Amino acid sequence: MFIRVTWFQSSPDRLEEQIASFPQQMATGLGTLGGYMGASLLVDRGTGVGAAVSYWESAESMQASEEAGAALRSQVTAADGGQIREIDRFDLVVQERTAPPRANTYVRVNDLQGTAGKVDDLANLVRGEAMSILKAQSGFRAVLMGANRQTGVWSLPRSGRPPPIARPA
Repeated sequence: MFIRVTWFQSSPDRLEEQIASFPQQMATGLGTLGGYMGASLLVDRGTGVGAAVSYWESAESMQASEEAGAALRSQVTAADGGQIREIDRFDLVVQERTAPPRANTYVRVNDLQGTAGKVDDLANLVRGEAMSILKAQSGFRAVLMGANRQTGVWSLPRSGRPPPIARPA
């Protein structure tokens, strides 16, 4: 599975409206494309920082959706005045869930920069030693690890508690 993450900055006052319209925007903007597997919206209601995440069956289907994704981003930012801060694409190398995804839960995202050639070593560490530590945390629901094998950027969103941490600008 592959994921595209669009980090954005929005006005906190507009977030509830954006959250409400997100499912329809994704359904009409990407939902009919081959290989589309769904989407998630992560937001920090206090700062307006957020991430729109789309899930793709293959790198090819994600690549084929780039034009539609760009059009959707343009449409959304024009309508709500938000700003796109960064777009990245990841190979989902770890996915462990103890419960199904659920709206209105907390997510912690850790972005790491490492050596692109060490992605599999880190994934094995997360699947092994780190997984038992993560699962022991109160409120743990899931850990997903995405890796950009070209740049060496790794993203580790983990759902559960504590409250979300705003991503630095």
